[in-house]
Amino acid sequence: MLFERFPKIGFYLNVGEFTSCELTPLSSEKIEEMKKKLASLTLQNKLLLYVLGLRRGEFYFLLKDWLAQDAKRVLLFWEEDLAVFDAFARCPEAEEVLKCRQVHLHYVENLEKWKDDVVRLAFQFRVVGVDVIGGVDADPDRVEYCRLEILRRHVVSEGFFVETINAAECPRNILRNLSHLPRASHVNQWRGAFPNIPAIICGAGPSLDHSLEELRSVDKKALIIAGGSALSVFSQANVEPHLALAIDPNTLEYSCLQNMKLKQAPFIFVTRLNHKVLSLVADLPLGCITSQVGGIGNWIDRDLGLDQQPLTDFFGIEEQSVTSLALHLAVFLGCDPIILVGVDLAYTEGRLYAKGGLNEEKIDYETLKEKAFQTRHQPLWREDVYGNQTLTRLQWVMESSAIALFAKYYSDRRFINATAGGLGFDSICHLPLKKALKDSCQKEYDLRERIAQLLDKHRLPVSKEMVKAFQERFDQSVQRALVLCRAYLKEIEKGNIIPTGKMVLYEYDLQEEPIYQFLLKETENCSELRFYDSEKERLARKWKNFLEILLDLSSPQEE
Repeated sequence: MLFERFPKIGFYLNVGEFTSCELTPLSSEKIEEMKKKLASLTLQNKLLLYVLGLRRGEFYFLLKDWLAQDAKRVLLFWEEDLAVFDAFARCPEAEEVLKCRQVHLHYVENLEKWKDDVVRLAFQFRVVGVDVIGGVDADPDRVEYCRLEILRRHVVSEGFFVETINAAECPRNILRNLSHLPRASHVNQWRGAFPNIPAIICGAGPSLDHSLEELRSVDKKALIIAGGSALSVFSQANVEPHLALAIDPNTLEYSCLQNMKLKQAPFIFVTRLNHKVLSLVADLPLGCITSQVGGIGNWIDRDLGLDQQPLTDFFGIEEQSVTSLALHLAVFLGCDPIILVGVDLAYTEGRLYAKGGLNEEKIDYETLKEKAFQTRHQPLWREDVYGNQTLTRLQWVMESSAIALFAKYYSDRRFINATAGGLGFDSICHLPLKKALKDSCQKEYDLRERIAQLLDKHRLPVSKEMVKAFQERFDQSVQRALVLCRAYLKEIEKGNIIPTGKMVLYEYDLQEEPIYQFLLKETENCSELRFYDSEKERLARKWKNFLEILLDLSSPQEE
């Protein structure tokens, strides 16, 4: 059955060299140790569990009930030794383990490139909620190292997966936000507008509370860029940044910004931003960054003749926040040095945000562990910039690494971490904010006047008529694609698994549609596929996923 379920492993067993071994049953004491390991995990909100080491598949028998509770759950045995597969196949337990379609065995062919295997698995098993456990007698230090590497790669695929299962959300925001483009400035035309002027990038971390007064004092000495929740914190303290930045498409972004009260700072957005947010800034000047959205955003940029080049040529796969975009913007504008403030990336003092942020409640490790449904929210303990233990989460550890890599890439600029606490960043020096400002912010500039000139000079070349024409083309492509999807699904319902002539034609016509090229194609391999689906199930799932997205896009939306 091993050869039938996992022919690739069977192939390696036939051609590979290994020394046969025997796997003796575990003692009751070892079984109890395994149970304790499992009890330390929060499995009720997990869909995929890696077991580092196969042996006789003992963990399967302890997790049968967990698997039975949800057909989407997967137990993945990760094994590096062919001899173990050979011995496992001869064990009496093997048949029951292999009969379970929710069990997957993976052989690591090249130990030097094991991380490549993780990347492939992360995109094969596109689920939200992943964890890793060491097998019997596994080295705890190596398990922890492998666990973090595996989880980091799943965070990347998980983010992609979450967006694709909500594939209509970004296009819907983009279409709503198009009406604001005629009054917006094209920020992509601002390249080098602030050469060698200090920039201060502000996050909403708890330490920002201790920095706001000093930021107020450098209004004419440094370009202050605040993003996301930091805007509400600034508003509560009555401090005005020079540039306000927001990017997230979800409703949480709107909730975070409801308390924002800017007076003059231009509000810079990307078109995927939650469309309700722009209703909060009706009286503010707008700036739009194109080329940062992808998908439908690329279609719009091409159709309206907008800049399709990203702000910088650095691409960090672990960049996931408005802070990262603010860093790209600062480099693009020519700023130097670039100072980070309030970018804690940790629950400093047990809080998520500074005062004025969305959530000011105290947070503890156990609560976070219970609520960590998405892999990126996994809580971790790490050393902060002062050498003390601080509570953080996987997403922020990744963000810290991404920012450090960004700073290394732009080594011609000086980066300073002036955040009063938090994780810090490899390769970026940490200084108290007062010293950083004293050393770097000596000259005065009329920054707000310079911004006003940029806003006026670089208007987006987009009219209301152009927006209306694009929306019509979009709707027409959606309607044509709907007809094709329904026709294809009818053929599947007839029992056709091998594509008929009609099905080939329908698929070809769909691939010619812009809505496929700029949206559906991105979701094609990211619908919720299970490795044990039949070919018919896979085909039907893909086309039903297309249909659901198109129906969502074509249905009337509430204001």
